[in-house]
Amino acid sequence: MTLKEQKIAMENSVKEIIQSAVDQKVQVNASYKLEDGVMNVVLIENRGSEEEKNILFYEMNFNEESKTIAITALQRFIQMDHLGPATVVNLPITIEEEFCQTMKNLIAYGIDRVVHPENYIGVDVAGEVGGDREAKADEE
Repeated sequence: MTLKEQKIAMENSVKEIIQSAVDQKVQVNASYKLEDGVMNVVLIENRGSEEEKNILFYEMNFNEESKTIAITALQRFIQMDHLGPATVVNLPITIEEEFCQTMKNLIAYGIDRVVHPENYIGVDVAGEVGGDREAKADEE
């Protein structure tokens, strides 16, 4: 597998893992920076109506080497009128440690199942899940 193919497989794997863990209304995007070894994940959830939008935005940067994660989160309220956005308010969101740890684990898992596919029975590098590390351990 070339580096470009591995990068794409890692992005798809992380996106699939996180999408399966969050509400299906949440948009999940993932991009991996080969030169930095950083996986960037963005979660966006649109709530509200056409007149009053409420958007939750999370941006996460996971460093593969140090296994650290940095998360930025905000809630954007947009009040619309007949001409377009009339009022925009951005508010920070408090991030719980449990959320940070969960996201860190999900991203690390998504990367690892591409980098070390031999550890995951029935897991296609492209992201098709059919088994996991525990299943492999049970067989041994």
